[in-house]
Amino acid sequence: MNTKNQGSTETESKDKLAQEPTRDVVREERCPVEGYNIILYSDKPTSTGVSAKRYIDVVGVTKQFYATASQIAALPNFSGLPQPNADAVTYNGANGYLSVENVGTIDPLKNYCDRNGYRLIPANGTIYKVFMGSNHSEWTGSVTITSGSHLDSADIWLLVKTYNDLRFFVGAERVPQKCLSGCYNSGSGGGVGPNEPDGTPTSWVDASGAEHDWFDDEDQDDGVGNPNGGIGETVFHEKISLVTGGVYNPMGDDVGSDTYVNQMYGAQLGAYVPITAKHPISYGIYVSGDYMASNKADFRHQANGYEVAEMPSAIRGNNEQSKKQSLLMFGVGPQINLGLGKNVAVSAIVQGGLASFKQSEFSMVQEFQEGDARIPVMIFNQNETKSTNFFWIPRLRATYTITSRIGIWAEGNYLMGTLKTEQMSLNPGKPRNDDGTYTFGQINGADQVETIKKKNLKGLGLGVGITFSLTK
Repeated sequence: MNTKNQGSTETESKDKLAQEPTRDVVREERCPVEGYNIILYSDKPTSTGVSAKRYIDVVGVTKQFYATASQIAALPNFSGLPQPNADAVTYNGANGYLSVENVGTIDPLKNYCDRNGYRLIPANGTIYKVFMGSNHSEWTGSVTITSGSHLDSADIWLLVKTYNDLRFFVGAERVPQKCLSGCYNSGSGGGVGPNEPDGTPTSWVDASGAEHDWFDDEDQDDGVGNPNGGIGETVFHEKISLVTGGVYNPMGDDVGSDTYVNQMYGAQLGAYVPITAKHPISYGIYVSGDYMASNKADFRHQANGYEVAEMPSAIRGNNEQSKKQSLLMFGVGPQINLGLGKNVAVSAIVQGGLASFKQSEFSMVQEFQEGDARIPVMIFNQNETKSTNFFWIPRLRATYTITSRIGIWAEGNYLMGTLKTEQMSLNPGKPRNDDGTYTFGQINGADQVETIKKKNLKGLGLGVGITFSLTK
């Protein structure tokens, strides 16, 4: 919960207005059933024109609604009904607050709404007014919007949503976006049906006077949306999100490479934290961990052998054990997003971090044939590899939202890193034969030379998965 610009009481809000006569009240809405009042202010016009700056004040109040006797009896902390023309019956204890008072003469022109938003139309019955719960002082506060003139004609839910977002309220902290300005019809009492309590988003008017439809809230559809505000969009590029999915990288499928790294498959777990947004572009930080592994019988290519005159040969692994390898990467970096409509965003991500590469020991032999005899000579050996180095990985990702909280993503990326290996290679010297071939004695009696090689660990990778929004 963010307490920036937060007031404390309804009295403070009134005093503040009295001390700042340079502001006009654009609109004021009372939401008694939900337990708050909301006021939208603007700066007074000056010689230079009308300011686009807006101020939203919310004052928490005790929930107020109407009820019949049977409805009151079902409320928590019920302690009885007031007698006709008597004072209210009040409970104010550790379990909460409840006060019930009589409604004198029922006005046939007035709508009496119960706590669920339905119109009470009693036949010679009695209606009571109920005050329940706290005064919701935790909702009370004020926020400033640098450019918010489009809110002047927006529905109440959008004002409340904007206030919640700027106060960084989440979950149960958020002020309800509904405001009971009318009642649902109930029964067959007749009369003109009042408005539903939550209504539907309507429109906003831009500086030129043109009217536009709003996106509907949450999971509703239709509406072309506000191209400047982006309110109501369900793309995730302005939300804290959890990212998970599968990844693949061929690790530079180069048959001329002597790093002996196979293709790998694995998973990615990441999180995106937004920093700022100016629709349709937003910025944030992306943190992720990728784990990929491979377990194959052989590599995509073999070590280079040596040609021996009049002796055919073949290269093979020295044993039947599989070649196990794994890569664990942890990276962090900036993410820039471009919203392409209501459900699609394209993101560019550049991460740097540490990559830990592991690979089991392996060796290769060249098997020479002389008559029926086969003579193996070890020509290459690589010790178990454990290499941790810095890496870069740019990602280009597309996200499509399915609901307001779930989306799918696909990306292409390019890994750039290094690894160190300890290798033993045969060193037979220069070929002794004029045709460039070796003698078998050269090969069989050659020394093994140990080297430490630093090689590129790179490749164009792919990823697909699901993303979950952690904020509304």
